[in-house]
Amino acid sequence: IQAIQDREKEYPTGLPSTPPGIAIPHANYEMVNKTTLAIATLKEPVLFHNMEDNKAQLPIQIVIMMAIGEPHGQVEMLQKIVGIIQDEPLRQEMIDARNDTELLALLKKAVF
Repeated sequence: IQAIQDREKEYPTGLPSTPPGIAIPHANYEMVNKTTLAIATLKEPVLFHNMEDNKAQLPIQIVIMMAIGEPHGQVEMLQKIVGIIQDEPLRQEMIDARNDTELLALLKKAVF
C-alpha cells in the first residue's frame, strides 16, 4: 500500500472523464510481492489528483487498484481497464451494482 501511496504522490492516477470518475492507483511492478487487483465503488466521490494536471483534483467514485508483478502484465491490465474507462454507462452500472457479485459479473462481461 505504501508503494501505491508514494507513486500516487508523484504520478497521480485520477482520470479526467465524465462522472462517475475513475482512478487507477498502482505500484511500480518492482514493489509488488503478489499480483492482485482490487476494485472499489464509492457511494460518495473522493478527490484524486488529475493525472494530466497534478494541481487539479477530480471527484472519483471507482478505484481500480492494481498490484501487477511484471511490466508486461501491467500494460495488458491497463489496456483492459481502458475499455471500462471509455464506457460511461458501464461505469454507472458499476456504481449502481448492489453487491460484489453484480459488480464482478459486469466486469467479466466487459473485460472477457
